Amino acid sequence: MTMTQEIRTAQDIIELLRREPSFREEVRRYVLSEELLALPVRFASLEERMERMESRMDRLEEALVRLADAQARTEARVEELAQAQARTEARVEELAQAQARTEARVEELAQAQARTEAELARLSRQVASLTGAVGDLRGWRLEERVRQRPFSYLRSLLLEPKVLSEEEVARLASALEPVLLDQLLDADIIARGQQDDRTVYLVAEVSTTVRVYDVERAHRAAQALHIAVKEPVLAVAIGDAARPSALERAARLGVYHILGRRLVAPGERPPPELVLDHEEEL
Repeated sequence: MTMTQEIRTAQDIIELLRREPSFREEVRRYVLSEELLALPVRFASLEERMERMESRMDRLEEALVRLADAQARTEARVEELAQAQARTEARVEELAQAQARTEARVEELAQAQARTEAELARLSRQVASLTGAVGDLRGWRLEERVRQRPFSYLRSLLLEPKVLSEEEVARLASALEPVLLDQLLDADIIARGQQDDRTVYLVAEVSTTVRVYDVERAHRAAQALHIAVKEPVLAVAIGDAARPSALERAARLGVYHILGRRLVAPGERPPPELVLDHEEEL
């Protein structure tokens, strides 16, 4: 059937539409509206947009998966950090407790140290007291030896030395003022003897270690006795050793030393073993 053939039935129309594209297109323009005709184009555009949207959705889902993985890793890391923080806090608490124990121990040690220092100070005072007592005892023993054996100690200064008693000293110095008399009576040794056929007196202070104090006491007592007797009076410091300062003072005051029974004239330098140039006591 051609376009010029007569169309009698619907079948003829269908056959013509099938065989003649131009006729089919012409019929379509008459049958379909512009909107319907545009549907294929719009549908194709919609399909393309849907494909792009699906692609974007796929990418979005992938991003969400990555974000979920990152979130999971972040949460795991946060949990690790929380556990580490908990461990740190526990360690800090342990250290704080250890510090508290250390400070308590230090305080105990400080108190123990204070008690030890107090005890050492007490013992030091006791030792000093005992040292002084021992020194006094040794000085008293030396004084007694000089008193009992004056010839052994005083023979280098006096012939036939005789130690005077307090009563004899008091009678000799009865005319002195009380202050001077007291100085004489406080002297350790007062003796009388001969020197170049004349009577000479001797005033001595006795100490195991002779100090400036002993030298000055002997000098003052000798001056007081000289006022009383109007005779020569020798001032002497007797000991086992002497301090350098005592020797210097004796040289200026004209005081003799008898150290270990050896006579040392004023200004004379004794053997080194008889000089104490440090704090050690005999």
